Amino acid sequence: MKNLVRMVAVATVASLLLVSVASAHVNVSTTSLRLRVSDSTVQRGDRVTFNGRLSSDWAKCYQFRPVKLQKNGTTIASKKTDANGKVRWTRLIRGTANWNLKFSGRRWGKHPHRHVCKASTSKVIQVQAT
Repeated sequence: MKNLVRMVAVATVASLLLVSVASAHVNVSTTSLRLRVSDSTVQRGDRVTFNGRLSSDWAKCYQFRPVKLQKNGTTIASKKTDANGKVRWTRLIRGTANWNLKFSGRRWGKHPHRHVCKASTSKVIQVQAT
């Protein structure tokens, strides 16, 4: 009987060591969004290129993520970033406007394995049309 109890105890301890604690985790990563324009003062009817870059410490937060181009606070276009987090638009400028980029963030996974890429917005750049 002692041997049976000893064997059950050893098997229980061994199974706990092999299985260990579940690897539950929540990964929250911040993102940042940068906007650059080819020219901020143009003639009406000129084209301007908007270059954006979504960055984060975690590639899943910037690779192939949807980014919105906004004009005066209204979304006018959306595009996915490339593998490096870069995105580009070329637009015809008809008048002075404020431009920015927006990333709405990303959440996936089920408790206890949650992943979150926080939302971010670029600074606003005014393109003046003369």
